[in-house]
Amino acid sequence: MATLGTIIADFTTSLASAMAVGATTGTLQSATDDDGVALPSGRYFFTIDGSNAGKEHISCQLSGTSLTNIKSVSRQGVETTGTVRAHRLGATVTITDYLSIKLLNDMISGAATLDADVPLTYDAEPTLVNDYSLATKAYIDGVAIAGAADASTSVKGITKLSVAAATPSIPIAVGDNDPRVANASTTALGVVEEATVAEIGAGTAAGSTGARLFVNPSAMTAPVVRTYNNAGSPATWTKPSGLRYVVVEVVGGGAGAGGVASGTAGVGAGGGGAGGYSRKQIAAASLGTTETVTTGAGGAGGSTSGADGADGGNSSFGTHATANGGVKGLNAGTGGAGGAAASGDTNVTGQYGAGKTLVNTSTGTSGAGGSNPLGMGGQSRFGGSTALTGHAGTGYGAGGGGGVSSAAGGAVGGAGAAGVVIVTEYYI
Repeated sequence: MATLGTIIADFTTSLASAMAVGATTGTLQSATDDDGVALPSGRYFFTIDGSNAGKEHISCQLSGTSLTNIKSVSRQGVETTGTVRAHRLGATVTITDYLSIKLLNDMISGAATLDADVPLTYDAEPTLVNDYSLATKAYIDGVAIAGAADASTSVKGITKLSVAAATPSIPIAVGDNDPRVANASTTALGVVEEATVAEIGAGTAAGSTGARLFVNPSAMTAPVVRTYNNAGSPATWTKPSGLRYVVVEVVGGGAGAGGVASGTAGVGAGGGGAGGYSRKQIAAASLGTTETVTTGAGGAGGSTSGADGADGGNSSFGTHATANGGVKGLNAGTGGAGGAAASGDTNVTGQYGAGKTLVNTSTGTSGAGGSNPLGMGGQSRFGGSTALTGHAGTGYGAGGGGGVSSAAGGAVGGAGAAGVVIVTEYYI
């Protein structure tokens, strides 16, 4: 019952038709007051049969003499749809102010809410001097736009958006495009600009606005690793778009160890030398559109006829980095030299293959193969009663280990491991 009723003084009439219990419509004999003025359409509060035991308070909508949306209203102000009593033809109908007064009282006490469809208004703009007065929309707009104090560096208040020069008496709010907002630095917050792919590739520090650039992770490309083995040598590397630099690792092929013939127990052969290792970082601008990639083969081990092993093959990435293969291990027991490396930022000569060791007249040790940063040389063998084949080098570019003979049989030398060229491409 949040809507007030229409007030008319001293209006009394009667029902033009009987109303049963639960009735939600009805008809009045007359809808004209004592001055002959017709009641305006609207919400009304009436009392039916006010002078007898069938008295009932109702709320309803009146249009002409028709009553609709009738609700019975208890003495406590509770509305129930439809009448709760029957009323005869000719029953008295009197306008009542009880329900309007109760509703106003409930609104003031907080028991009922104001009607949002009919907000309260003043008849003119009021002068508000009391902190508890109801403020008008015009008053609030005035305060929000111009009535509050200006903002300062320590107090919130009114500002304006501007790119004009600021003064202590004219505070302004600025956007990130304002020239007075400083660019970021390594020690201060400020404006930054997102780097384009081209700017990332070029290593540009500042963008078109002059602000420092930052890299959005979504624009980053993960490094790409390409491995070139001997089976596909020679190969062609093609420079991709957007490349910033590469790191190449070049390993020469490992040499084979010497083989030994039968006849004398405990004779060992020399181990093969390891291939060299070269590592270099190369800027994209220093690279050709294509580069030739050569990967050296591993040297074969010497045969049981007492042959020397074979040298390892050389590896290179264009002319930027080279690594030579290791030198073969000898049947006579001397280990081979490691391959040299050149042109890289880091150049490591492969390890020498070890020579043989004679323990006694019938027992000896062969030489181990040489190692490098990416390969482990074949282990030495120890014996004499049984011919022992040399161990092959493992990884990339490692030398093979020598074999050991027996009186009854020769031994093959271990093979060297093939070299490798690894190209890691970086785009940021």
